[in-house]
Amino acid sequence: MPKILVIYPSDTSTDFLQAIVTNLTKHIQIQVEKPDATIISHKNCIEKIRTTDAKLILYMGHGQSDKLLGANSSDSDAEYQVYREKGFINKDNIAIFADKSVISLSCNSNEKMGKMAIVAGAKVFVGFGYIPTDWIVEAEEVSHLEPDDVEKFNTLLVKVVSNAISYAIHNHFTFQQFEKVFKIIVNKQIVETVASGVAHNSWLVQSLYNLKDEIKIFGNSAIDFS
Repeated sequence: MPKILVIYPSDTSTDFLQAIVTNLTKHIQIQVEKPDATIISHKNCIEKIRTTDAKLILYMGHGQSDKLLGANSSDSDAEYQVYREKGFINKDNIAIFADKSVISLSCNSNEKMGKMAIVAGAKVFVGFGYIPTDWIVEAEEVSHLEPDDVEKFNTLLVKVVSNAISYAIHNHFTFQQFEKVFKIIVNKQIVETVASGVAHNSWLVQSLYNLKDEIKIFGNSAIDFS
């Protein structure tokens, strides 16, 4: 039985997250569902979530405060785009998380998604705030930001998430302990970034600080990762 069911919708903008799958696979039995930009693929994935024996669901992809968006492709048809805009997982089907623990590595999942998941029967739900992984988007808001800056953040994000989950599972940590370990690992990366002394790392430091500051656990944080 897999320890984790990883839901990782196809999207070139999140290709870097494949490294999390690679890292976890070295130490943990996982199963990966990677729906493409079709409705049928997402419906099959929803059924897999509903019926899986895995107790932990890890979602990695784009989202909004009240939905997870699913796969994205410039080649997808108009019908799928309407489906995606409504949300691959939303208030209408979030009950598929019932009796499961969920980590949602997606933007603003620390708002309505977490609350809706618990109401719908999830045991525990870990949400995050805004995660700045796209240089084009960030460069519109931050002057003098280089592609390498966002790439560094993405690399550290992979490292932090991979290490925190692996450590929590191997040590049978509770989700409350997972949160503490997650923040410790992020703090270490902040210290190392500040010590490097590069002036434009201020964006990176702030982004890492926000990552640890905005993680939020809904539901029963005393549940462990076993």
